[in-house]
Amino acid sequence: MARLGVSSMFFQEITLIDFLKHVTSNSLITAIDAWYDTPFHLMGGEKRSMHVRDAIRQYRENNEIAIVSHLKSVDVNPIAYSPAMREMTLSETKKSMDFASSIQASHVTVHGGFNSFGKKFSRLDGRLLEQFLVELLEYKNDQGYKYEICLEHDSATKGCIRPCESYHFFSGLLEKVDGLNVTLDLAHVMKSSLVFEGSRYRDKRIDSSSFKEFISTWKKKIKVIHVSSPSEQCTHDRIDFSADHGFSTLIDTLVTTCEMDDIPIIFEYTMGATQVTQEDLSNLEEDMAVVARIVS
Repeated sequence: MARLGVSSMFFQEITLIDFLKHVTSNSLITAIDAWYDTPFHLMGGEKRSMHVRDAIRQYRENNEIAIVSHLKSVDVNPIAYSPAMREMTLSETKKSMDFASSIQASHVTVHGGFNSFGKKFSRLDGRLLEQFLVELLEYKNDQGYKYEICLEHDSATKGCIRPCESYHFFSGLLEKVDGLNVTLDLAHVMKSSLVFEGSRYRDKRIDSSSFKEFISTWKKKIKVIHVSSPSEQCTHDRIDFSADHGFSTLIDTLVTTCEMDDIPIIFEYTMGATQVTQEDLSNLEEDMAVVARIVS
């Protein structure tokens, strides 16, 4: 049975204790995506980091919960043209790998970065990202970490060029880099489908037109799924099951193509900036129940 979960990043700046209380209050939640970059963790330094690790460990001892994590993605760029930025990115990402191991995460998600000049990505971008991913996998193996590393595809945007929005580029990395898996984000798929057609310099995107081909090819490597819907306000908004035919089509395709058992399905709903309302929590629980029925 698929595991439904929530992401600490999308609960904004509430405390860890309050976040775990929200998790406990929803019986459908059986997974947590504990981001290294969550504001309550990132801003507190090493002392706060130790507190977060200890709290999650203790919570796991007392609750049946799966843990996944996001590696460092804020304030970094693995394909920056600046060697100093790439070195800092690698160093910070390794710290987040240590964090993921300390909370016993089963899978970690990594992002592929963006072109430094916001233009068409180049072969150099590809070489830099491949080198970065190989270094992460080598570090994981050297440290004896047990989790799997999953690369997340990016959504196309009007102002930022990210190599992992490309179906061909992403597939090429999966072919070249042994041990690399996939985090699949349905909101990114839908947002790419909405991006203007004038991007002549972009090749085929991972949007709704290429989605079925992509998951048919890489279904055995899909280890984590993110669900939400894009809106005018944000990339990750609440799913409207009655109107959002895009989401319904994508999730149905996943269910008929992939083996969904034990795959963490993480709801990335952007909650209130300073507090989480009861309405937020009720909406989340209601939508989780719908998705649970679809994937069961």
